[in-house]
Amino acid sequence: MRILRKRSVDATYNERSDSYSVKVDMLIRSGILVFIVGLWAVAVPAQDQLVKFFPVGVPEYCKGCGHAGKSFWKLTIRIENVSGGDLILYGSQLGDEFHALNMFQRRNPNVCEWEYGYGESVRRVPWKKMQAHEKVPRVLKAGEVLEAGGGFDEWDANSPIRYTAFIGKPSDPIPTEVFSAAFLPVLGARPEDASFRLVDTNCSPQCKIGISESPKIMGVRLGMSIEDFRSVYPRVEIQKLHKKLANYKVAYIWNWNSDAYSIYVTFINDKVARIEPKFKSLNKARDREGFWERISSTIGMPHFWEPFQSKWKCPDFVVEIIPNEDPTISIHTPEYMKIRDLINEEFIKNLTIP
Repeated sequence: MRILRKRSVDATYNERSDSYSVKVDMLIRSGILVFIVGLWAVAVPAQDQLVKFFPVGVPEYCKGCGHAGKSFWKLTIRIENVSGGDLILYGSQLGDEFHALNMFQRRNPNVCEWEYGYGESVRRVPWKKMQAHEKVPRVLKAGEVLEAGGGFDEWDANSPIRYTAFIGKPSDPIPTEVFSAAFLPVLGARPEDASFRLVDTNCSPQCKIGISESPKIMGVRLGMSIEDFRSVYPRVEIQKLHKKLANYKVAYIWNWNSDAYSIYVTFINDKVARIEPKFKSLNKARDREGFWERISSTIGMPHFWEPFQSKWKCPDFVVEIIPNEDPTISIHTPEYMKIRDLINEEFIKNLTIP
């Protein structure tokens, strides 16, 4: 962390703390510092009246010094207090080091939404449930400039990115989550040629279809009623699960004579909320040319666009792919995701460690 007052650099900044910042930044980017506890949306009123928050300088290539030995570019993120009074900046305290940046976001071009590192547009952890070491207060004097360590890797060059921080006035009971100016990494022919450019808010969503045009697998589509499902598959057994938490039912279809030979179906409130199919034609497709085009065509997407973070995302459904040798495909609704998180939270709450 670097702290500037009238362009002077705080004497506590050194190379050791800079290296430590790299490790913490990669933890922020991978979501390791965030635990699944719940969902929370934060209002962001007039952040421009509090701080200027933006990347500066020239990216510095750091070979092999990222998470799991990955190479990436370090980039300075500046926070300037322009409120006219003192502010409280809440950051992470790991050992003796203070880190101002809280989270990392990417703009998903499928829907033009900002998403946290775990791929969701809302925070999983509310301020009140964040760990104590994640919200250590530090006074940011009027006019003071603080420089924090951020960065990006080669996979970030496909979409704008930004950082978040928590800042408030001394009288605020809960601070505001503020967002840095969005920027797009620009890679060059050599690692040292990398740069970045600031981007505006203009974005045209790639997904222009609704749930009625979502993939239909063997006659089953998201939103289909359980009565309609039974009319198509009268002999398939439907079982109830998680009775205390939700109206949650599942069914399993097997037909080796079909390309989609295995289909696992989940119902939420008696409507299809998730379809997980397996296809013969996609076995070992991962190493074939045109993998994503092949997936899109096989599941019946009405047209092709590039997935983002191995997902096709639309406002009311998501197609998530795990590119195994036999790809795992999950077609689901946002409602399914909420119920799944609720089930996982309940499981963690009741987990006993011997």
